[in-house]
Amino acid sequence: MALLSVEHVTKRFGGVLAVDDEPSVGSMVRRILRPQGHSVITATSGEEALECLAGESFDVMISDVGMGPGMNGWELVERVRQSWPAVHVVLATGWGAAIDATEARAKGVDAVIAKPYRPADLEGLLARLTQPRARRDAA
Repeated sequence: MALLSVEHVTKRFGGVLAVDDEPSVGSMVRRILRPQGHSVITATSGEEALECLAGESFDVMISDVGMGPGMNGWELVERVRQSWPAVHVVLATGWGAAIDATEARAKGVDAVIAKPYRPADLEGLLARLTQPRARRDAA
């Protein structure tokens, strides 16, 4: 039986759905995460994100809190938790106001990240969320 190289194993990640009403933000997430082996799909609204989730499997969804007209990030989290409870949910905000971590966890958010994204922060967050559950719980 052939052994997989460590590099091969560490580059096998599931899909990431990046949701932001600014297309350039989704493109930035793609540029940061693809070299680490993540498959990144972008959506520009909560409604479009739900369509993506219905059609594909994702391990992580990163969503902006405020997305213009239509569904906001909090509403999207609620819908994702109802229909796709296994998806890790990350909320992002560039508003300068901190999201209360306790409130976010109570609403089903796994992590909060500030915008603009710093590559090291985004990469570290995804590494933590996509590692096996026993290792993640110990971290």
